[in-house]
Amino acid sequence: TATPERADGGDVRDFFGGESTVELRLWDALQQGLLCPFQYFGLNDGEDLGDLKWQGGKYDVSELEAKYVGRGENRAKLVLQNLQEIVTDWRTMRALGFCVSIAHAEYMAAQFELTGVPCAALSSTTDDDLRGQLRKDLREGRICILFVVDIFNEGIDLPEVDTVLFLRPTESATVYIQQLGRGLRLCEGKSCLTVLDFIGGQNQNFRFDMRYRAMTGFSRSELQKQIAGGFPSLPSGCDIRLDSVTQAAVLANIKKAVPNTRKQFVSEIRSLSAGGRPVTLPHFLEETSIEPEDLYRPKRYFTELCREARGELGTATDDEAKAGSSITRLLHVDDGMRTEFYRSVLRERNAPTTRALKAEERRMLFMLLFGLFNDVKWPALDAAIERFWKEEALREEIADLMGILDARSDRLTPRIFPDSQIPLALHADYSRDELLAALGHESPGDVREGVYFAKDPAIDALMVTLRKTEQEFSPTTRYQDYAISPELFHWESQSTTRAAQPTGQRYMHHTERGSKVLLFVREQKLAEGRTSPYTCLGLANYVSHCGDAPMQIKWRLENPMPEVLFQGYLAAAG
Repeated sequence: TATPERADGGDVRDFFGGESTVELRLWDALQQGLLCPFQYFGLNDGEDLGDLKWQGGKYDVSELEAKYVGRGENRAKLVLQNLQEIVTDWRTMRALGFCVSIAHAEYMAAQFELTGVPCAALSSTTDDDLRGQLRKDLREGRICILFVVDIFNEGIDLPEVDTVLFLRPTESATVYIQQLGRGLRLCEGKSCLTVLDFIGGQNQNFRFDMRYRAMTGFSRSELQKQIAGGFPSLPSGCDIRLDSVTQAAVLANIKKAVPNTRKQFVSEIRSLSAGGRPVTLPHFLEETSIEPEDLYRPKRYFTELCREARGELGTATDDEAKAGSSITRLLHVDDGMRTEFYRSVLRERNAPTTRALKAEERRMLFMLLFGLFNDVKWPALDAAIERFWKEEALREEIADLMGILDARSDRLTPRIFPDSQIPLALHADYSRDELLAALGHESPGDVREGVYFAKDPAIDALMVTLRKTEQEFSPTTRYQDYAISPELFHWESQSTTRAAQPTGQRYMHHTERGSKVLLFVREQKLAEGRTSPYTCLGLANYVSHCGDAPMQIKWRLENPMPEVLFQGYLAAAG
């Protein structure tokens, strides 16, 4: 099935133990040539549905019918006009037009017949003999369009259908994909499916994002970029075009309709769990089409929202509340080494002890717990683990989150020190405290400078912020740091560092002395209300320097930075 999720909130997979052997979504099937590619046109029909009654997640059918039938002549003419302009040989097409009601289907058939278009209306009230005859007439070309309602959504095989008209707002993404699927079957002589979707102004609760995500597989944030850019990244042969009015309306709808307040999140959880199914974090994010950054805020995390949805407010422990409120500080985690380890260890029933962990695993766990509690010290790590392991629901939430963060990361993050206990990966993101904990510092929160020297092994960590504002940096700390090329980076030392001093000598002669230099760079300190992480650019080697107190050093990276990072750093440095 193209739609394992059911309209009643269930899932077809539940009948088979909840697991899929393999899953092939619409966009994958299109990419593999298993379905017919489609050309989609989103067309403004001039109708405003914003004042119509909205109840139970959908429009009132009688009010839609009054709009489309009682005052629908101009809209019917618009539909026919667009059809004739877009479909090259529209009199030989085999089309389905999905309508809001029986009266609407009959009305559209009557309007088209007036212009000489061979067509018919078909609904659940049509007797079986006539229903079979109309399907045969469409298949064999005696009629070119069937206007249907509450029928042909699923379970019907008409591969000859080459045109689909959406003549009503379809609130359910599942139903929408089922209707679209009536024309996606491969058929000899059919090169593509033409889709005309007539779109007006919608109720603020109408969800365009669910429809287009189901069609394309894009996340909500990706979807907004695709709509604004004209959908440049679709499977081969597919095209989605929105006229300017529709494009603006859809973008505005996506921004408004997606839940973004605590009250809306709680309401969504109640709705999703109405059938008795537990709502997991991945399920919730998928169904609401939001990103983790939209959900997590200080004092807002998924486990607590679920409690509120069940009417269990005020039952969280102090440790859960503190750690849950800090999950926002984990949203940048993007290296597979950490996400895989966190997902595994957090689901263990018994709390691990530091004695049972590898050295790099101890450091990774310290990185996690320091981020969540902010006051953990290395000697007290075992006690912190014991406290945290009592919060089973929160551990499960964070493990789920790590799976989501891992799936969306598009960077290759190989370990920088594969034979070492230092769990740092190339081009992965780290907060200051995380990278210090990875280097073995026992109390990361004590370091506030942009440089840190780890003695064992000898590593200089250089932490660079490119865009330095007067509010965040004093005149003596607004160093001249910038990328020269993907391999070369200009860095200015602290204002008191001299070439003749031990620190300056270590920078200049680190290779001979057996020490290493690690470069961490971020564009700015704050972004979207959160502290930005540093990206680890890996090992750097001394090239040259000029000046003194501060020293201006040119470093050569052992691994060139990706082009997207380089261009971003150029822009940030001005």
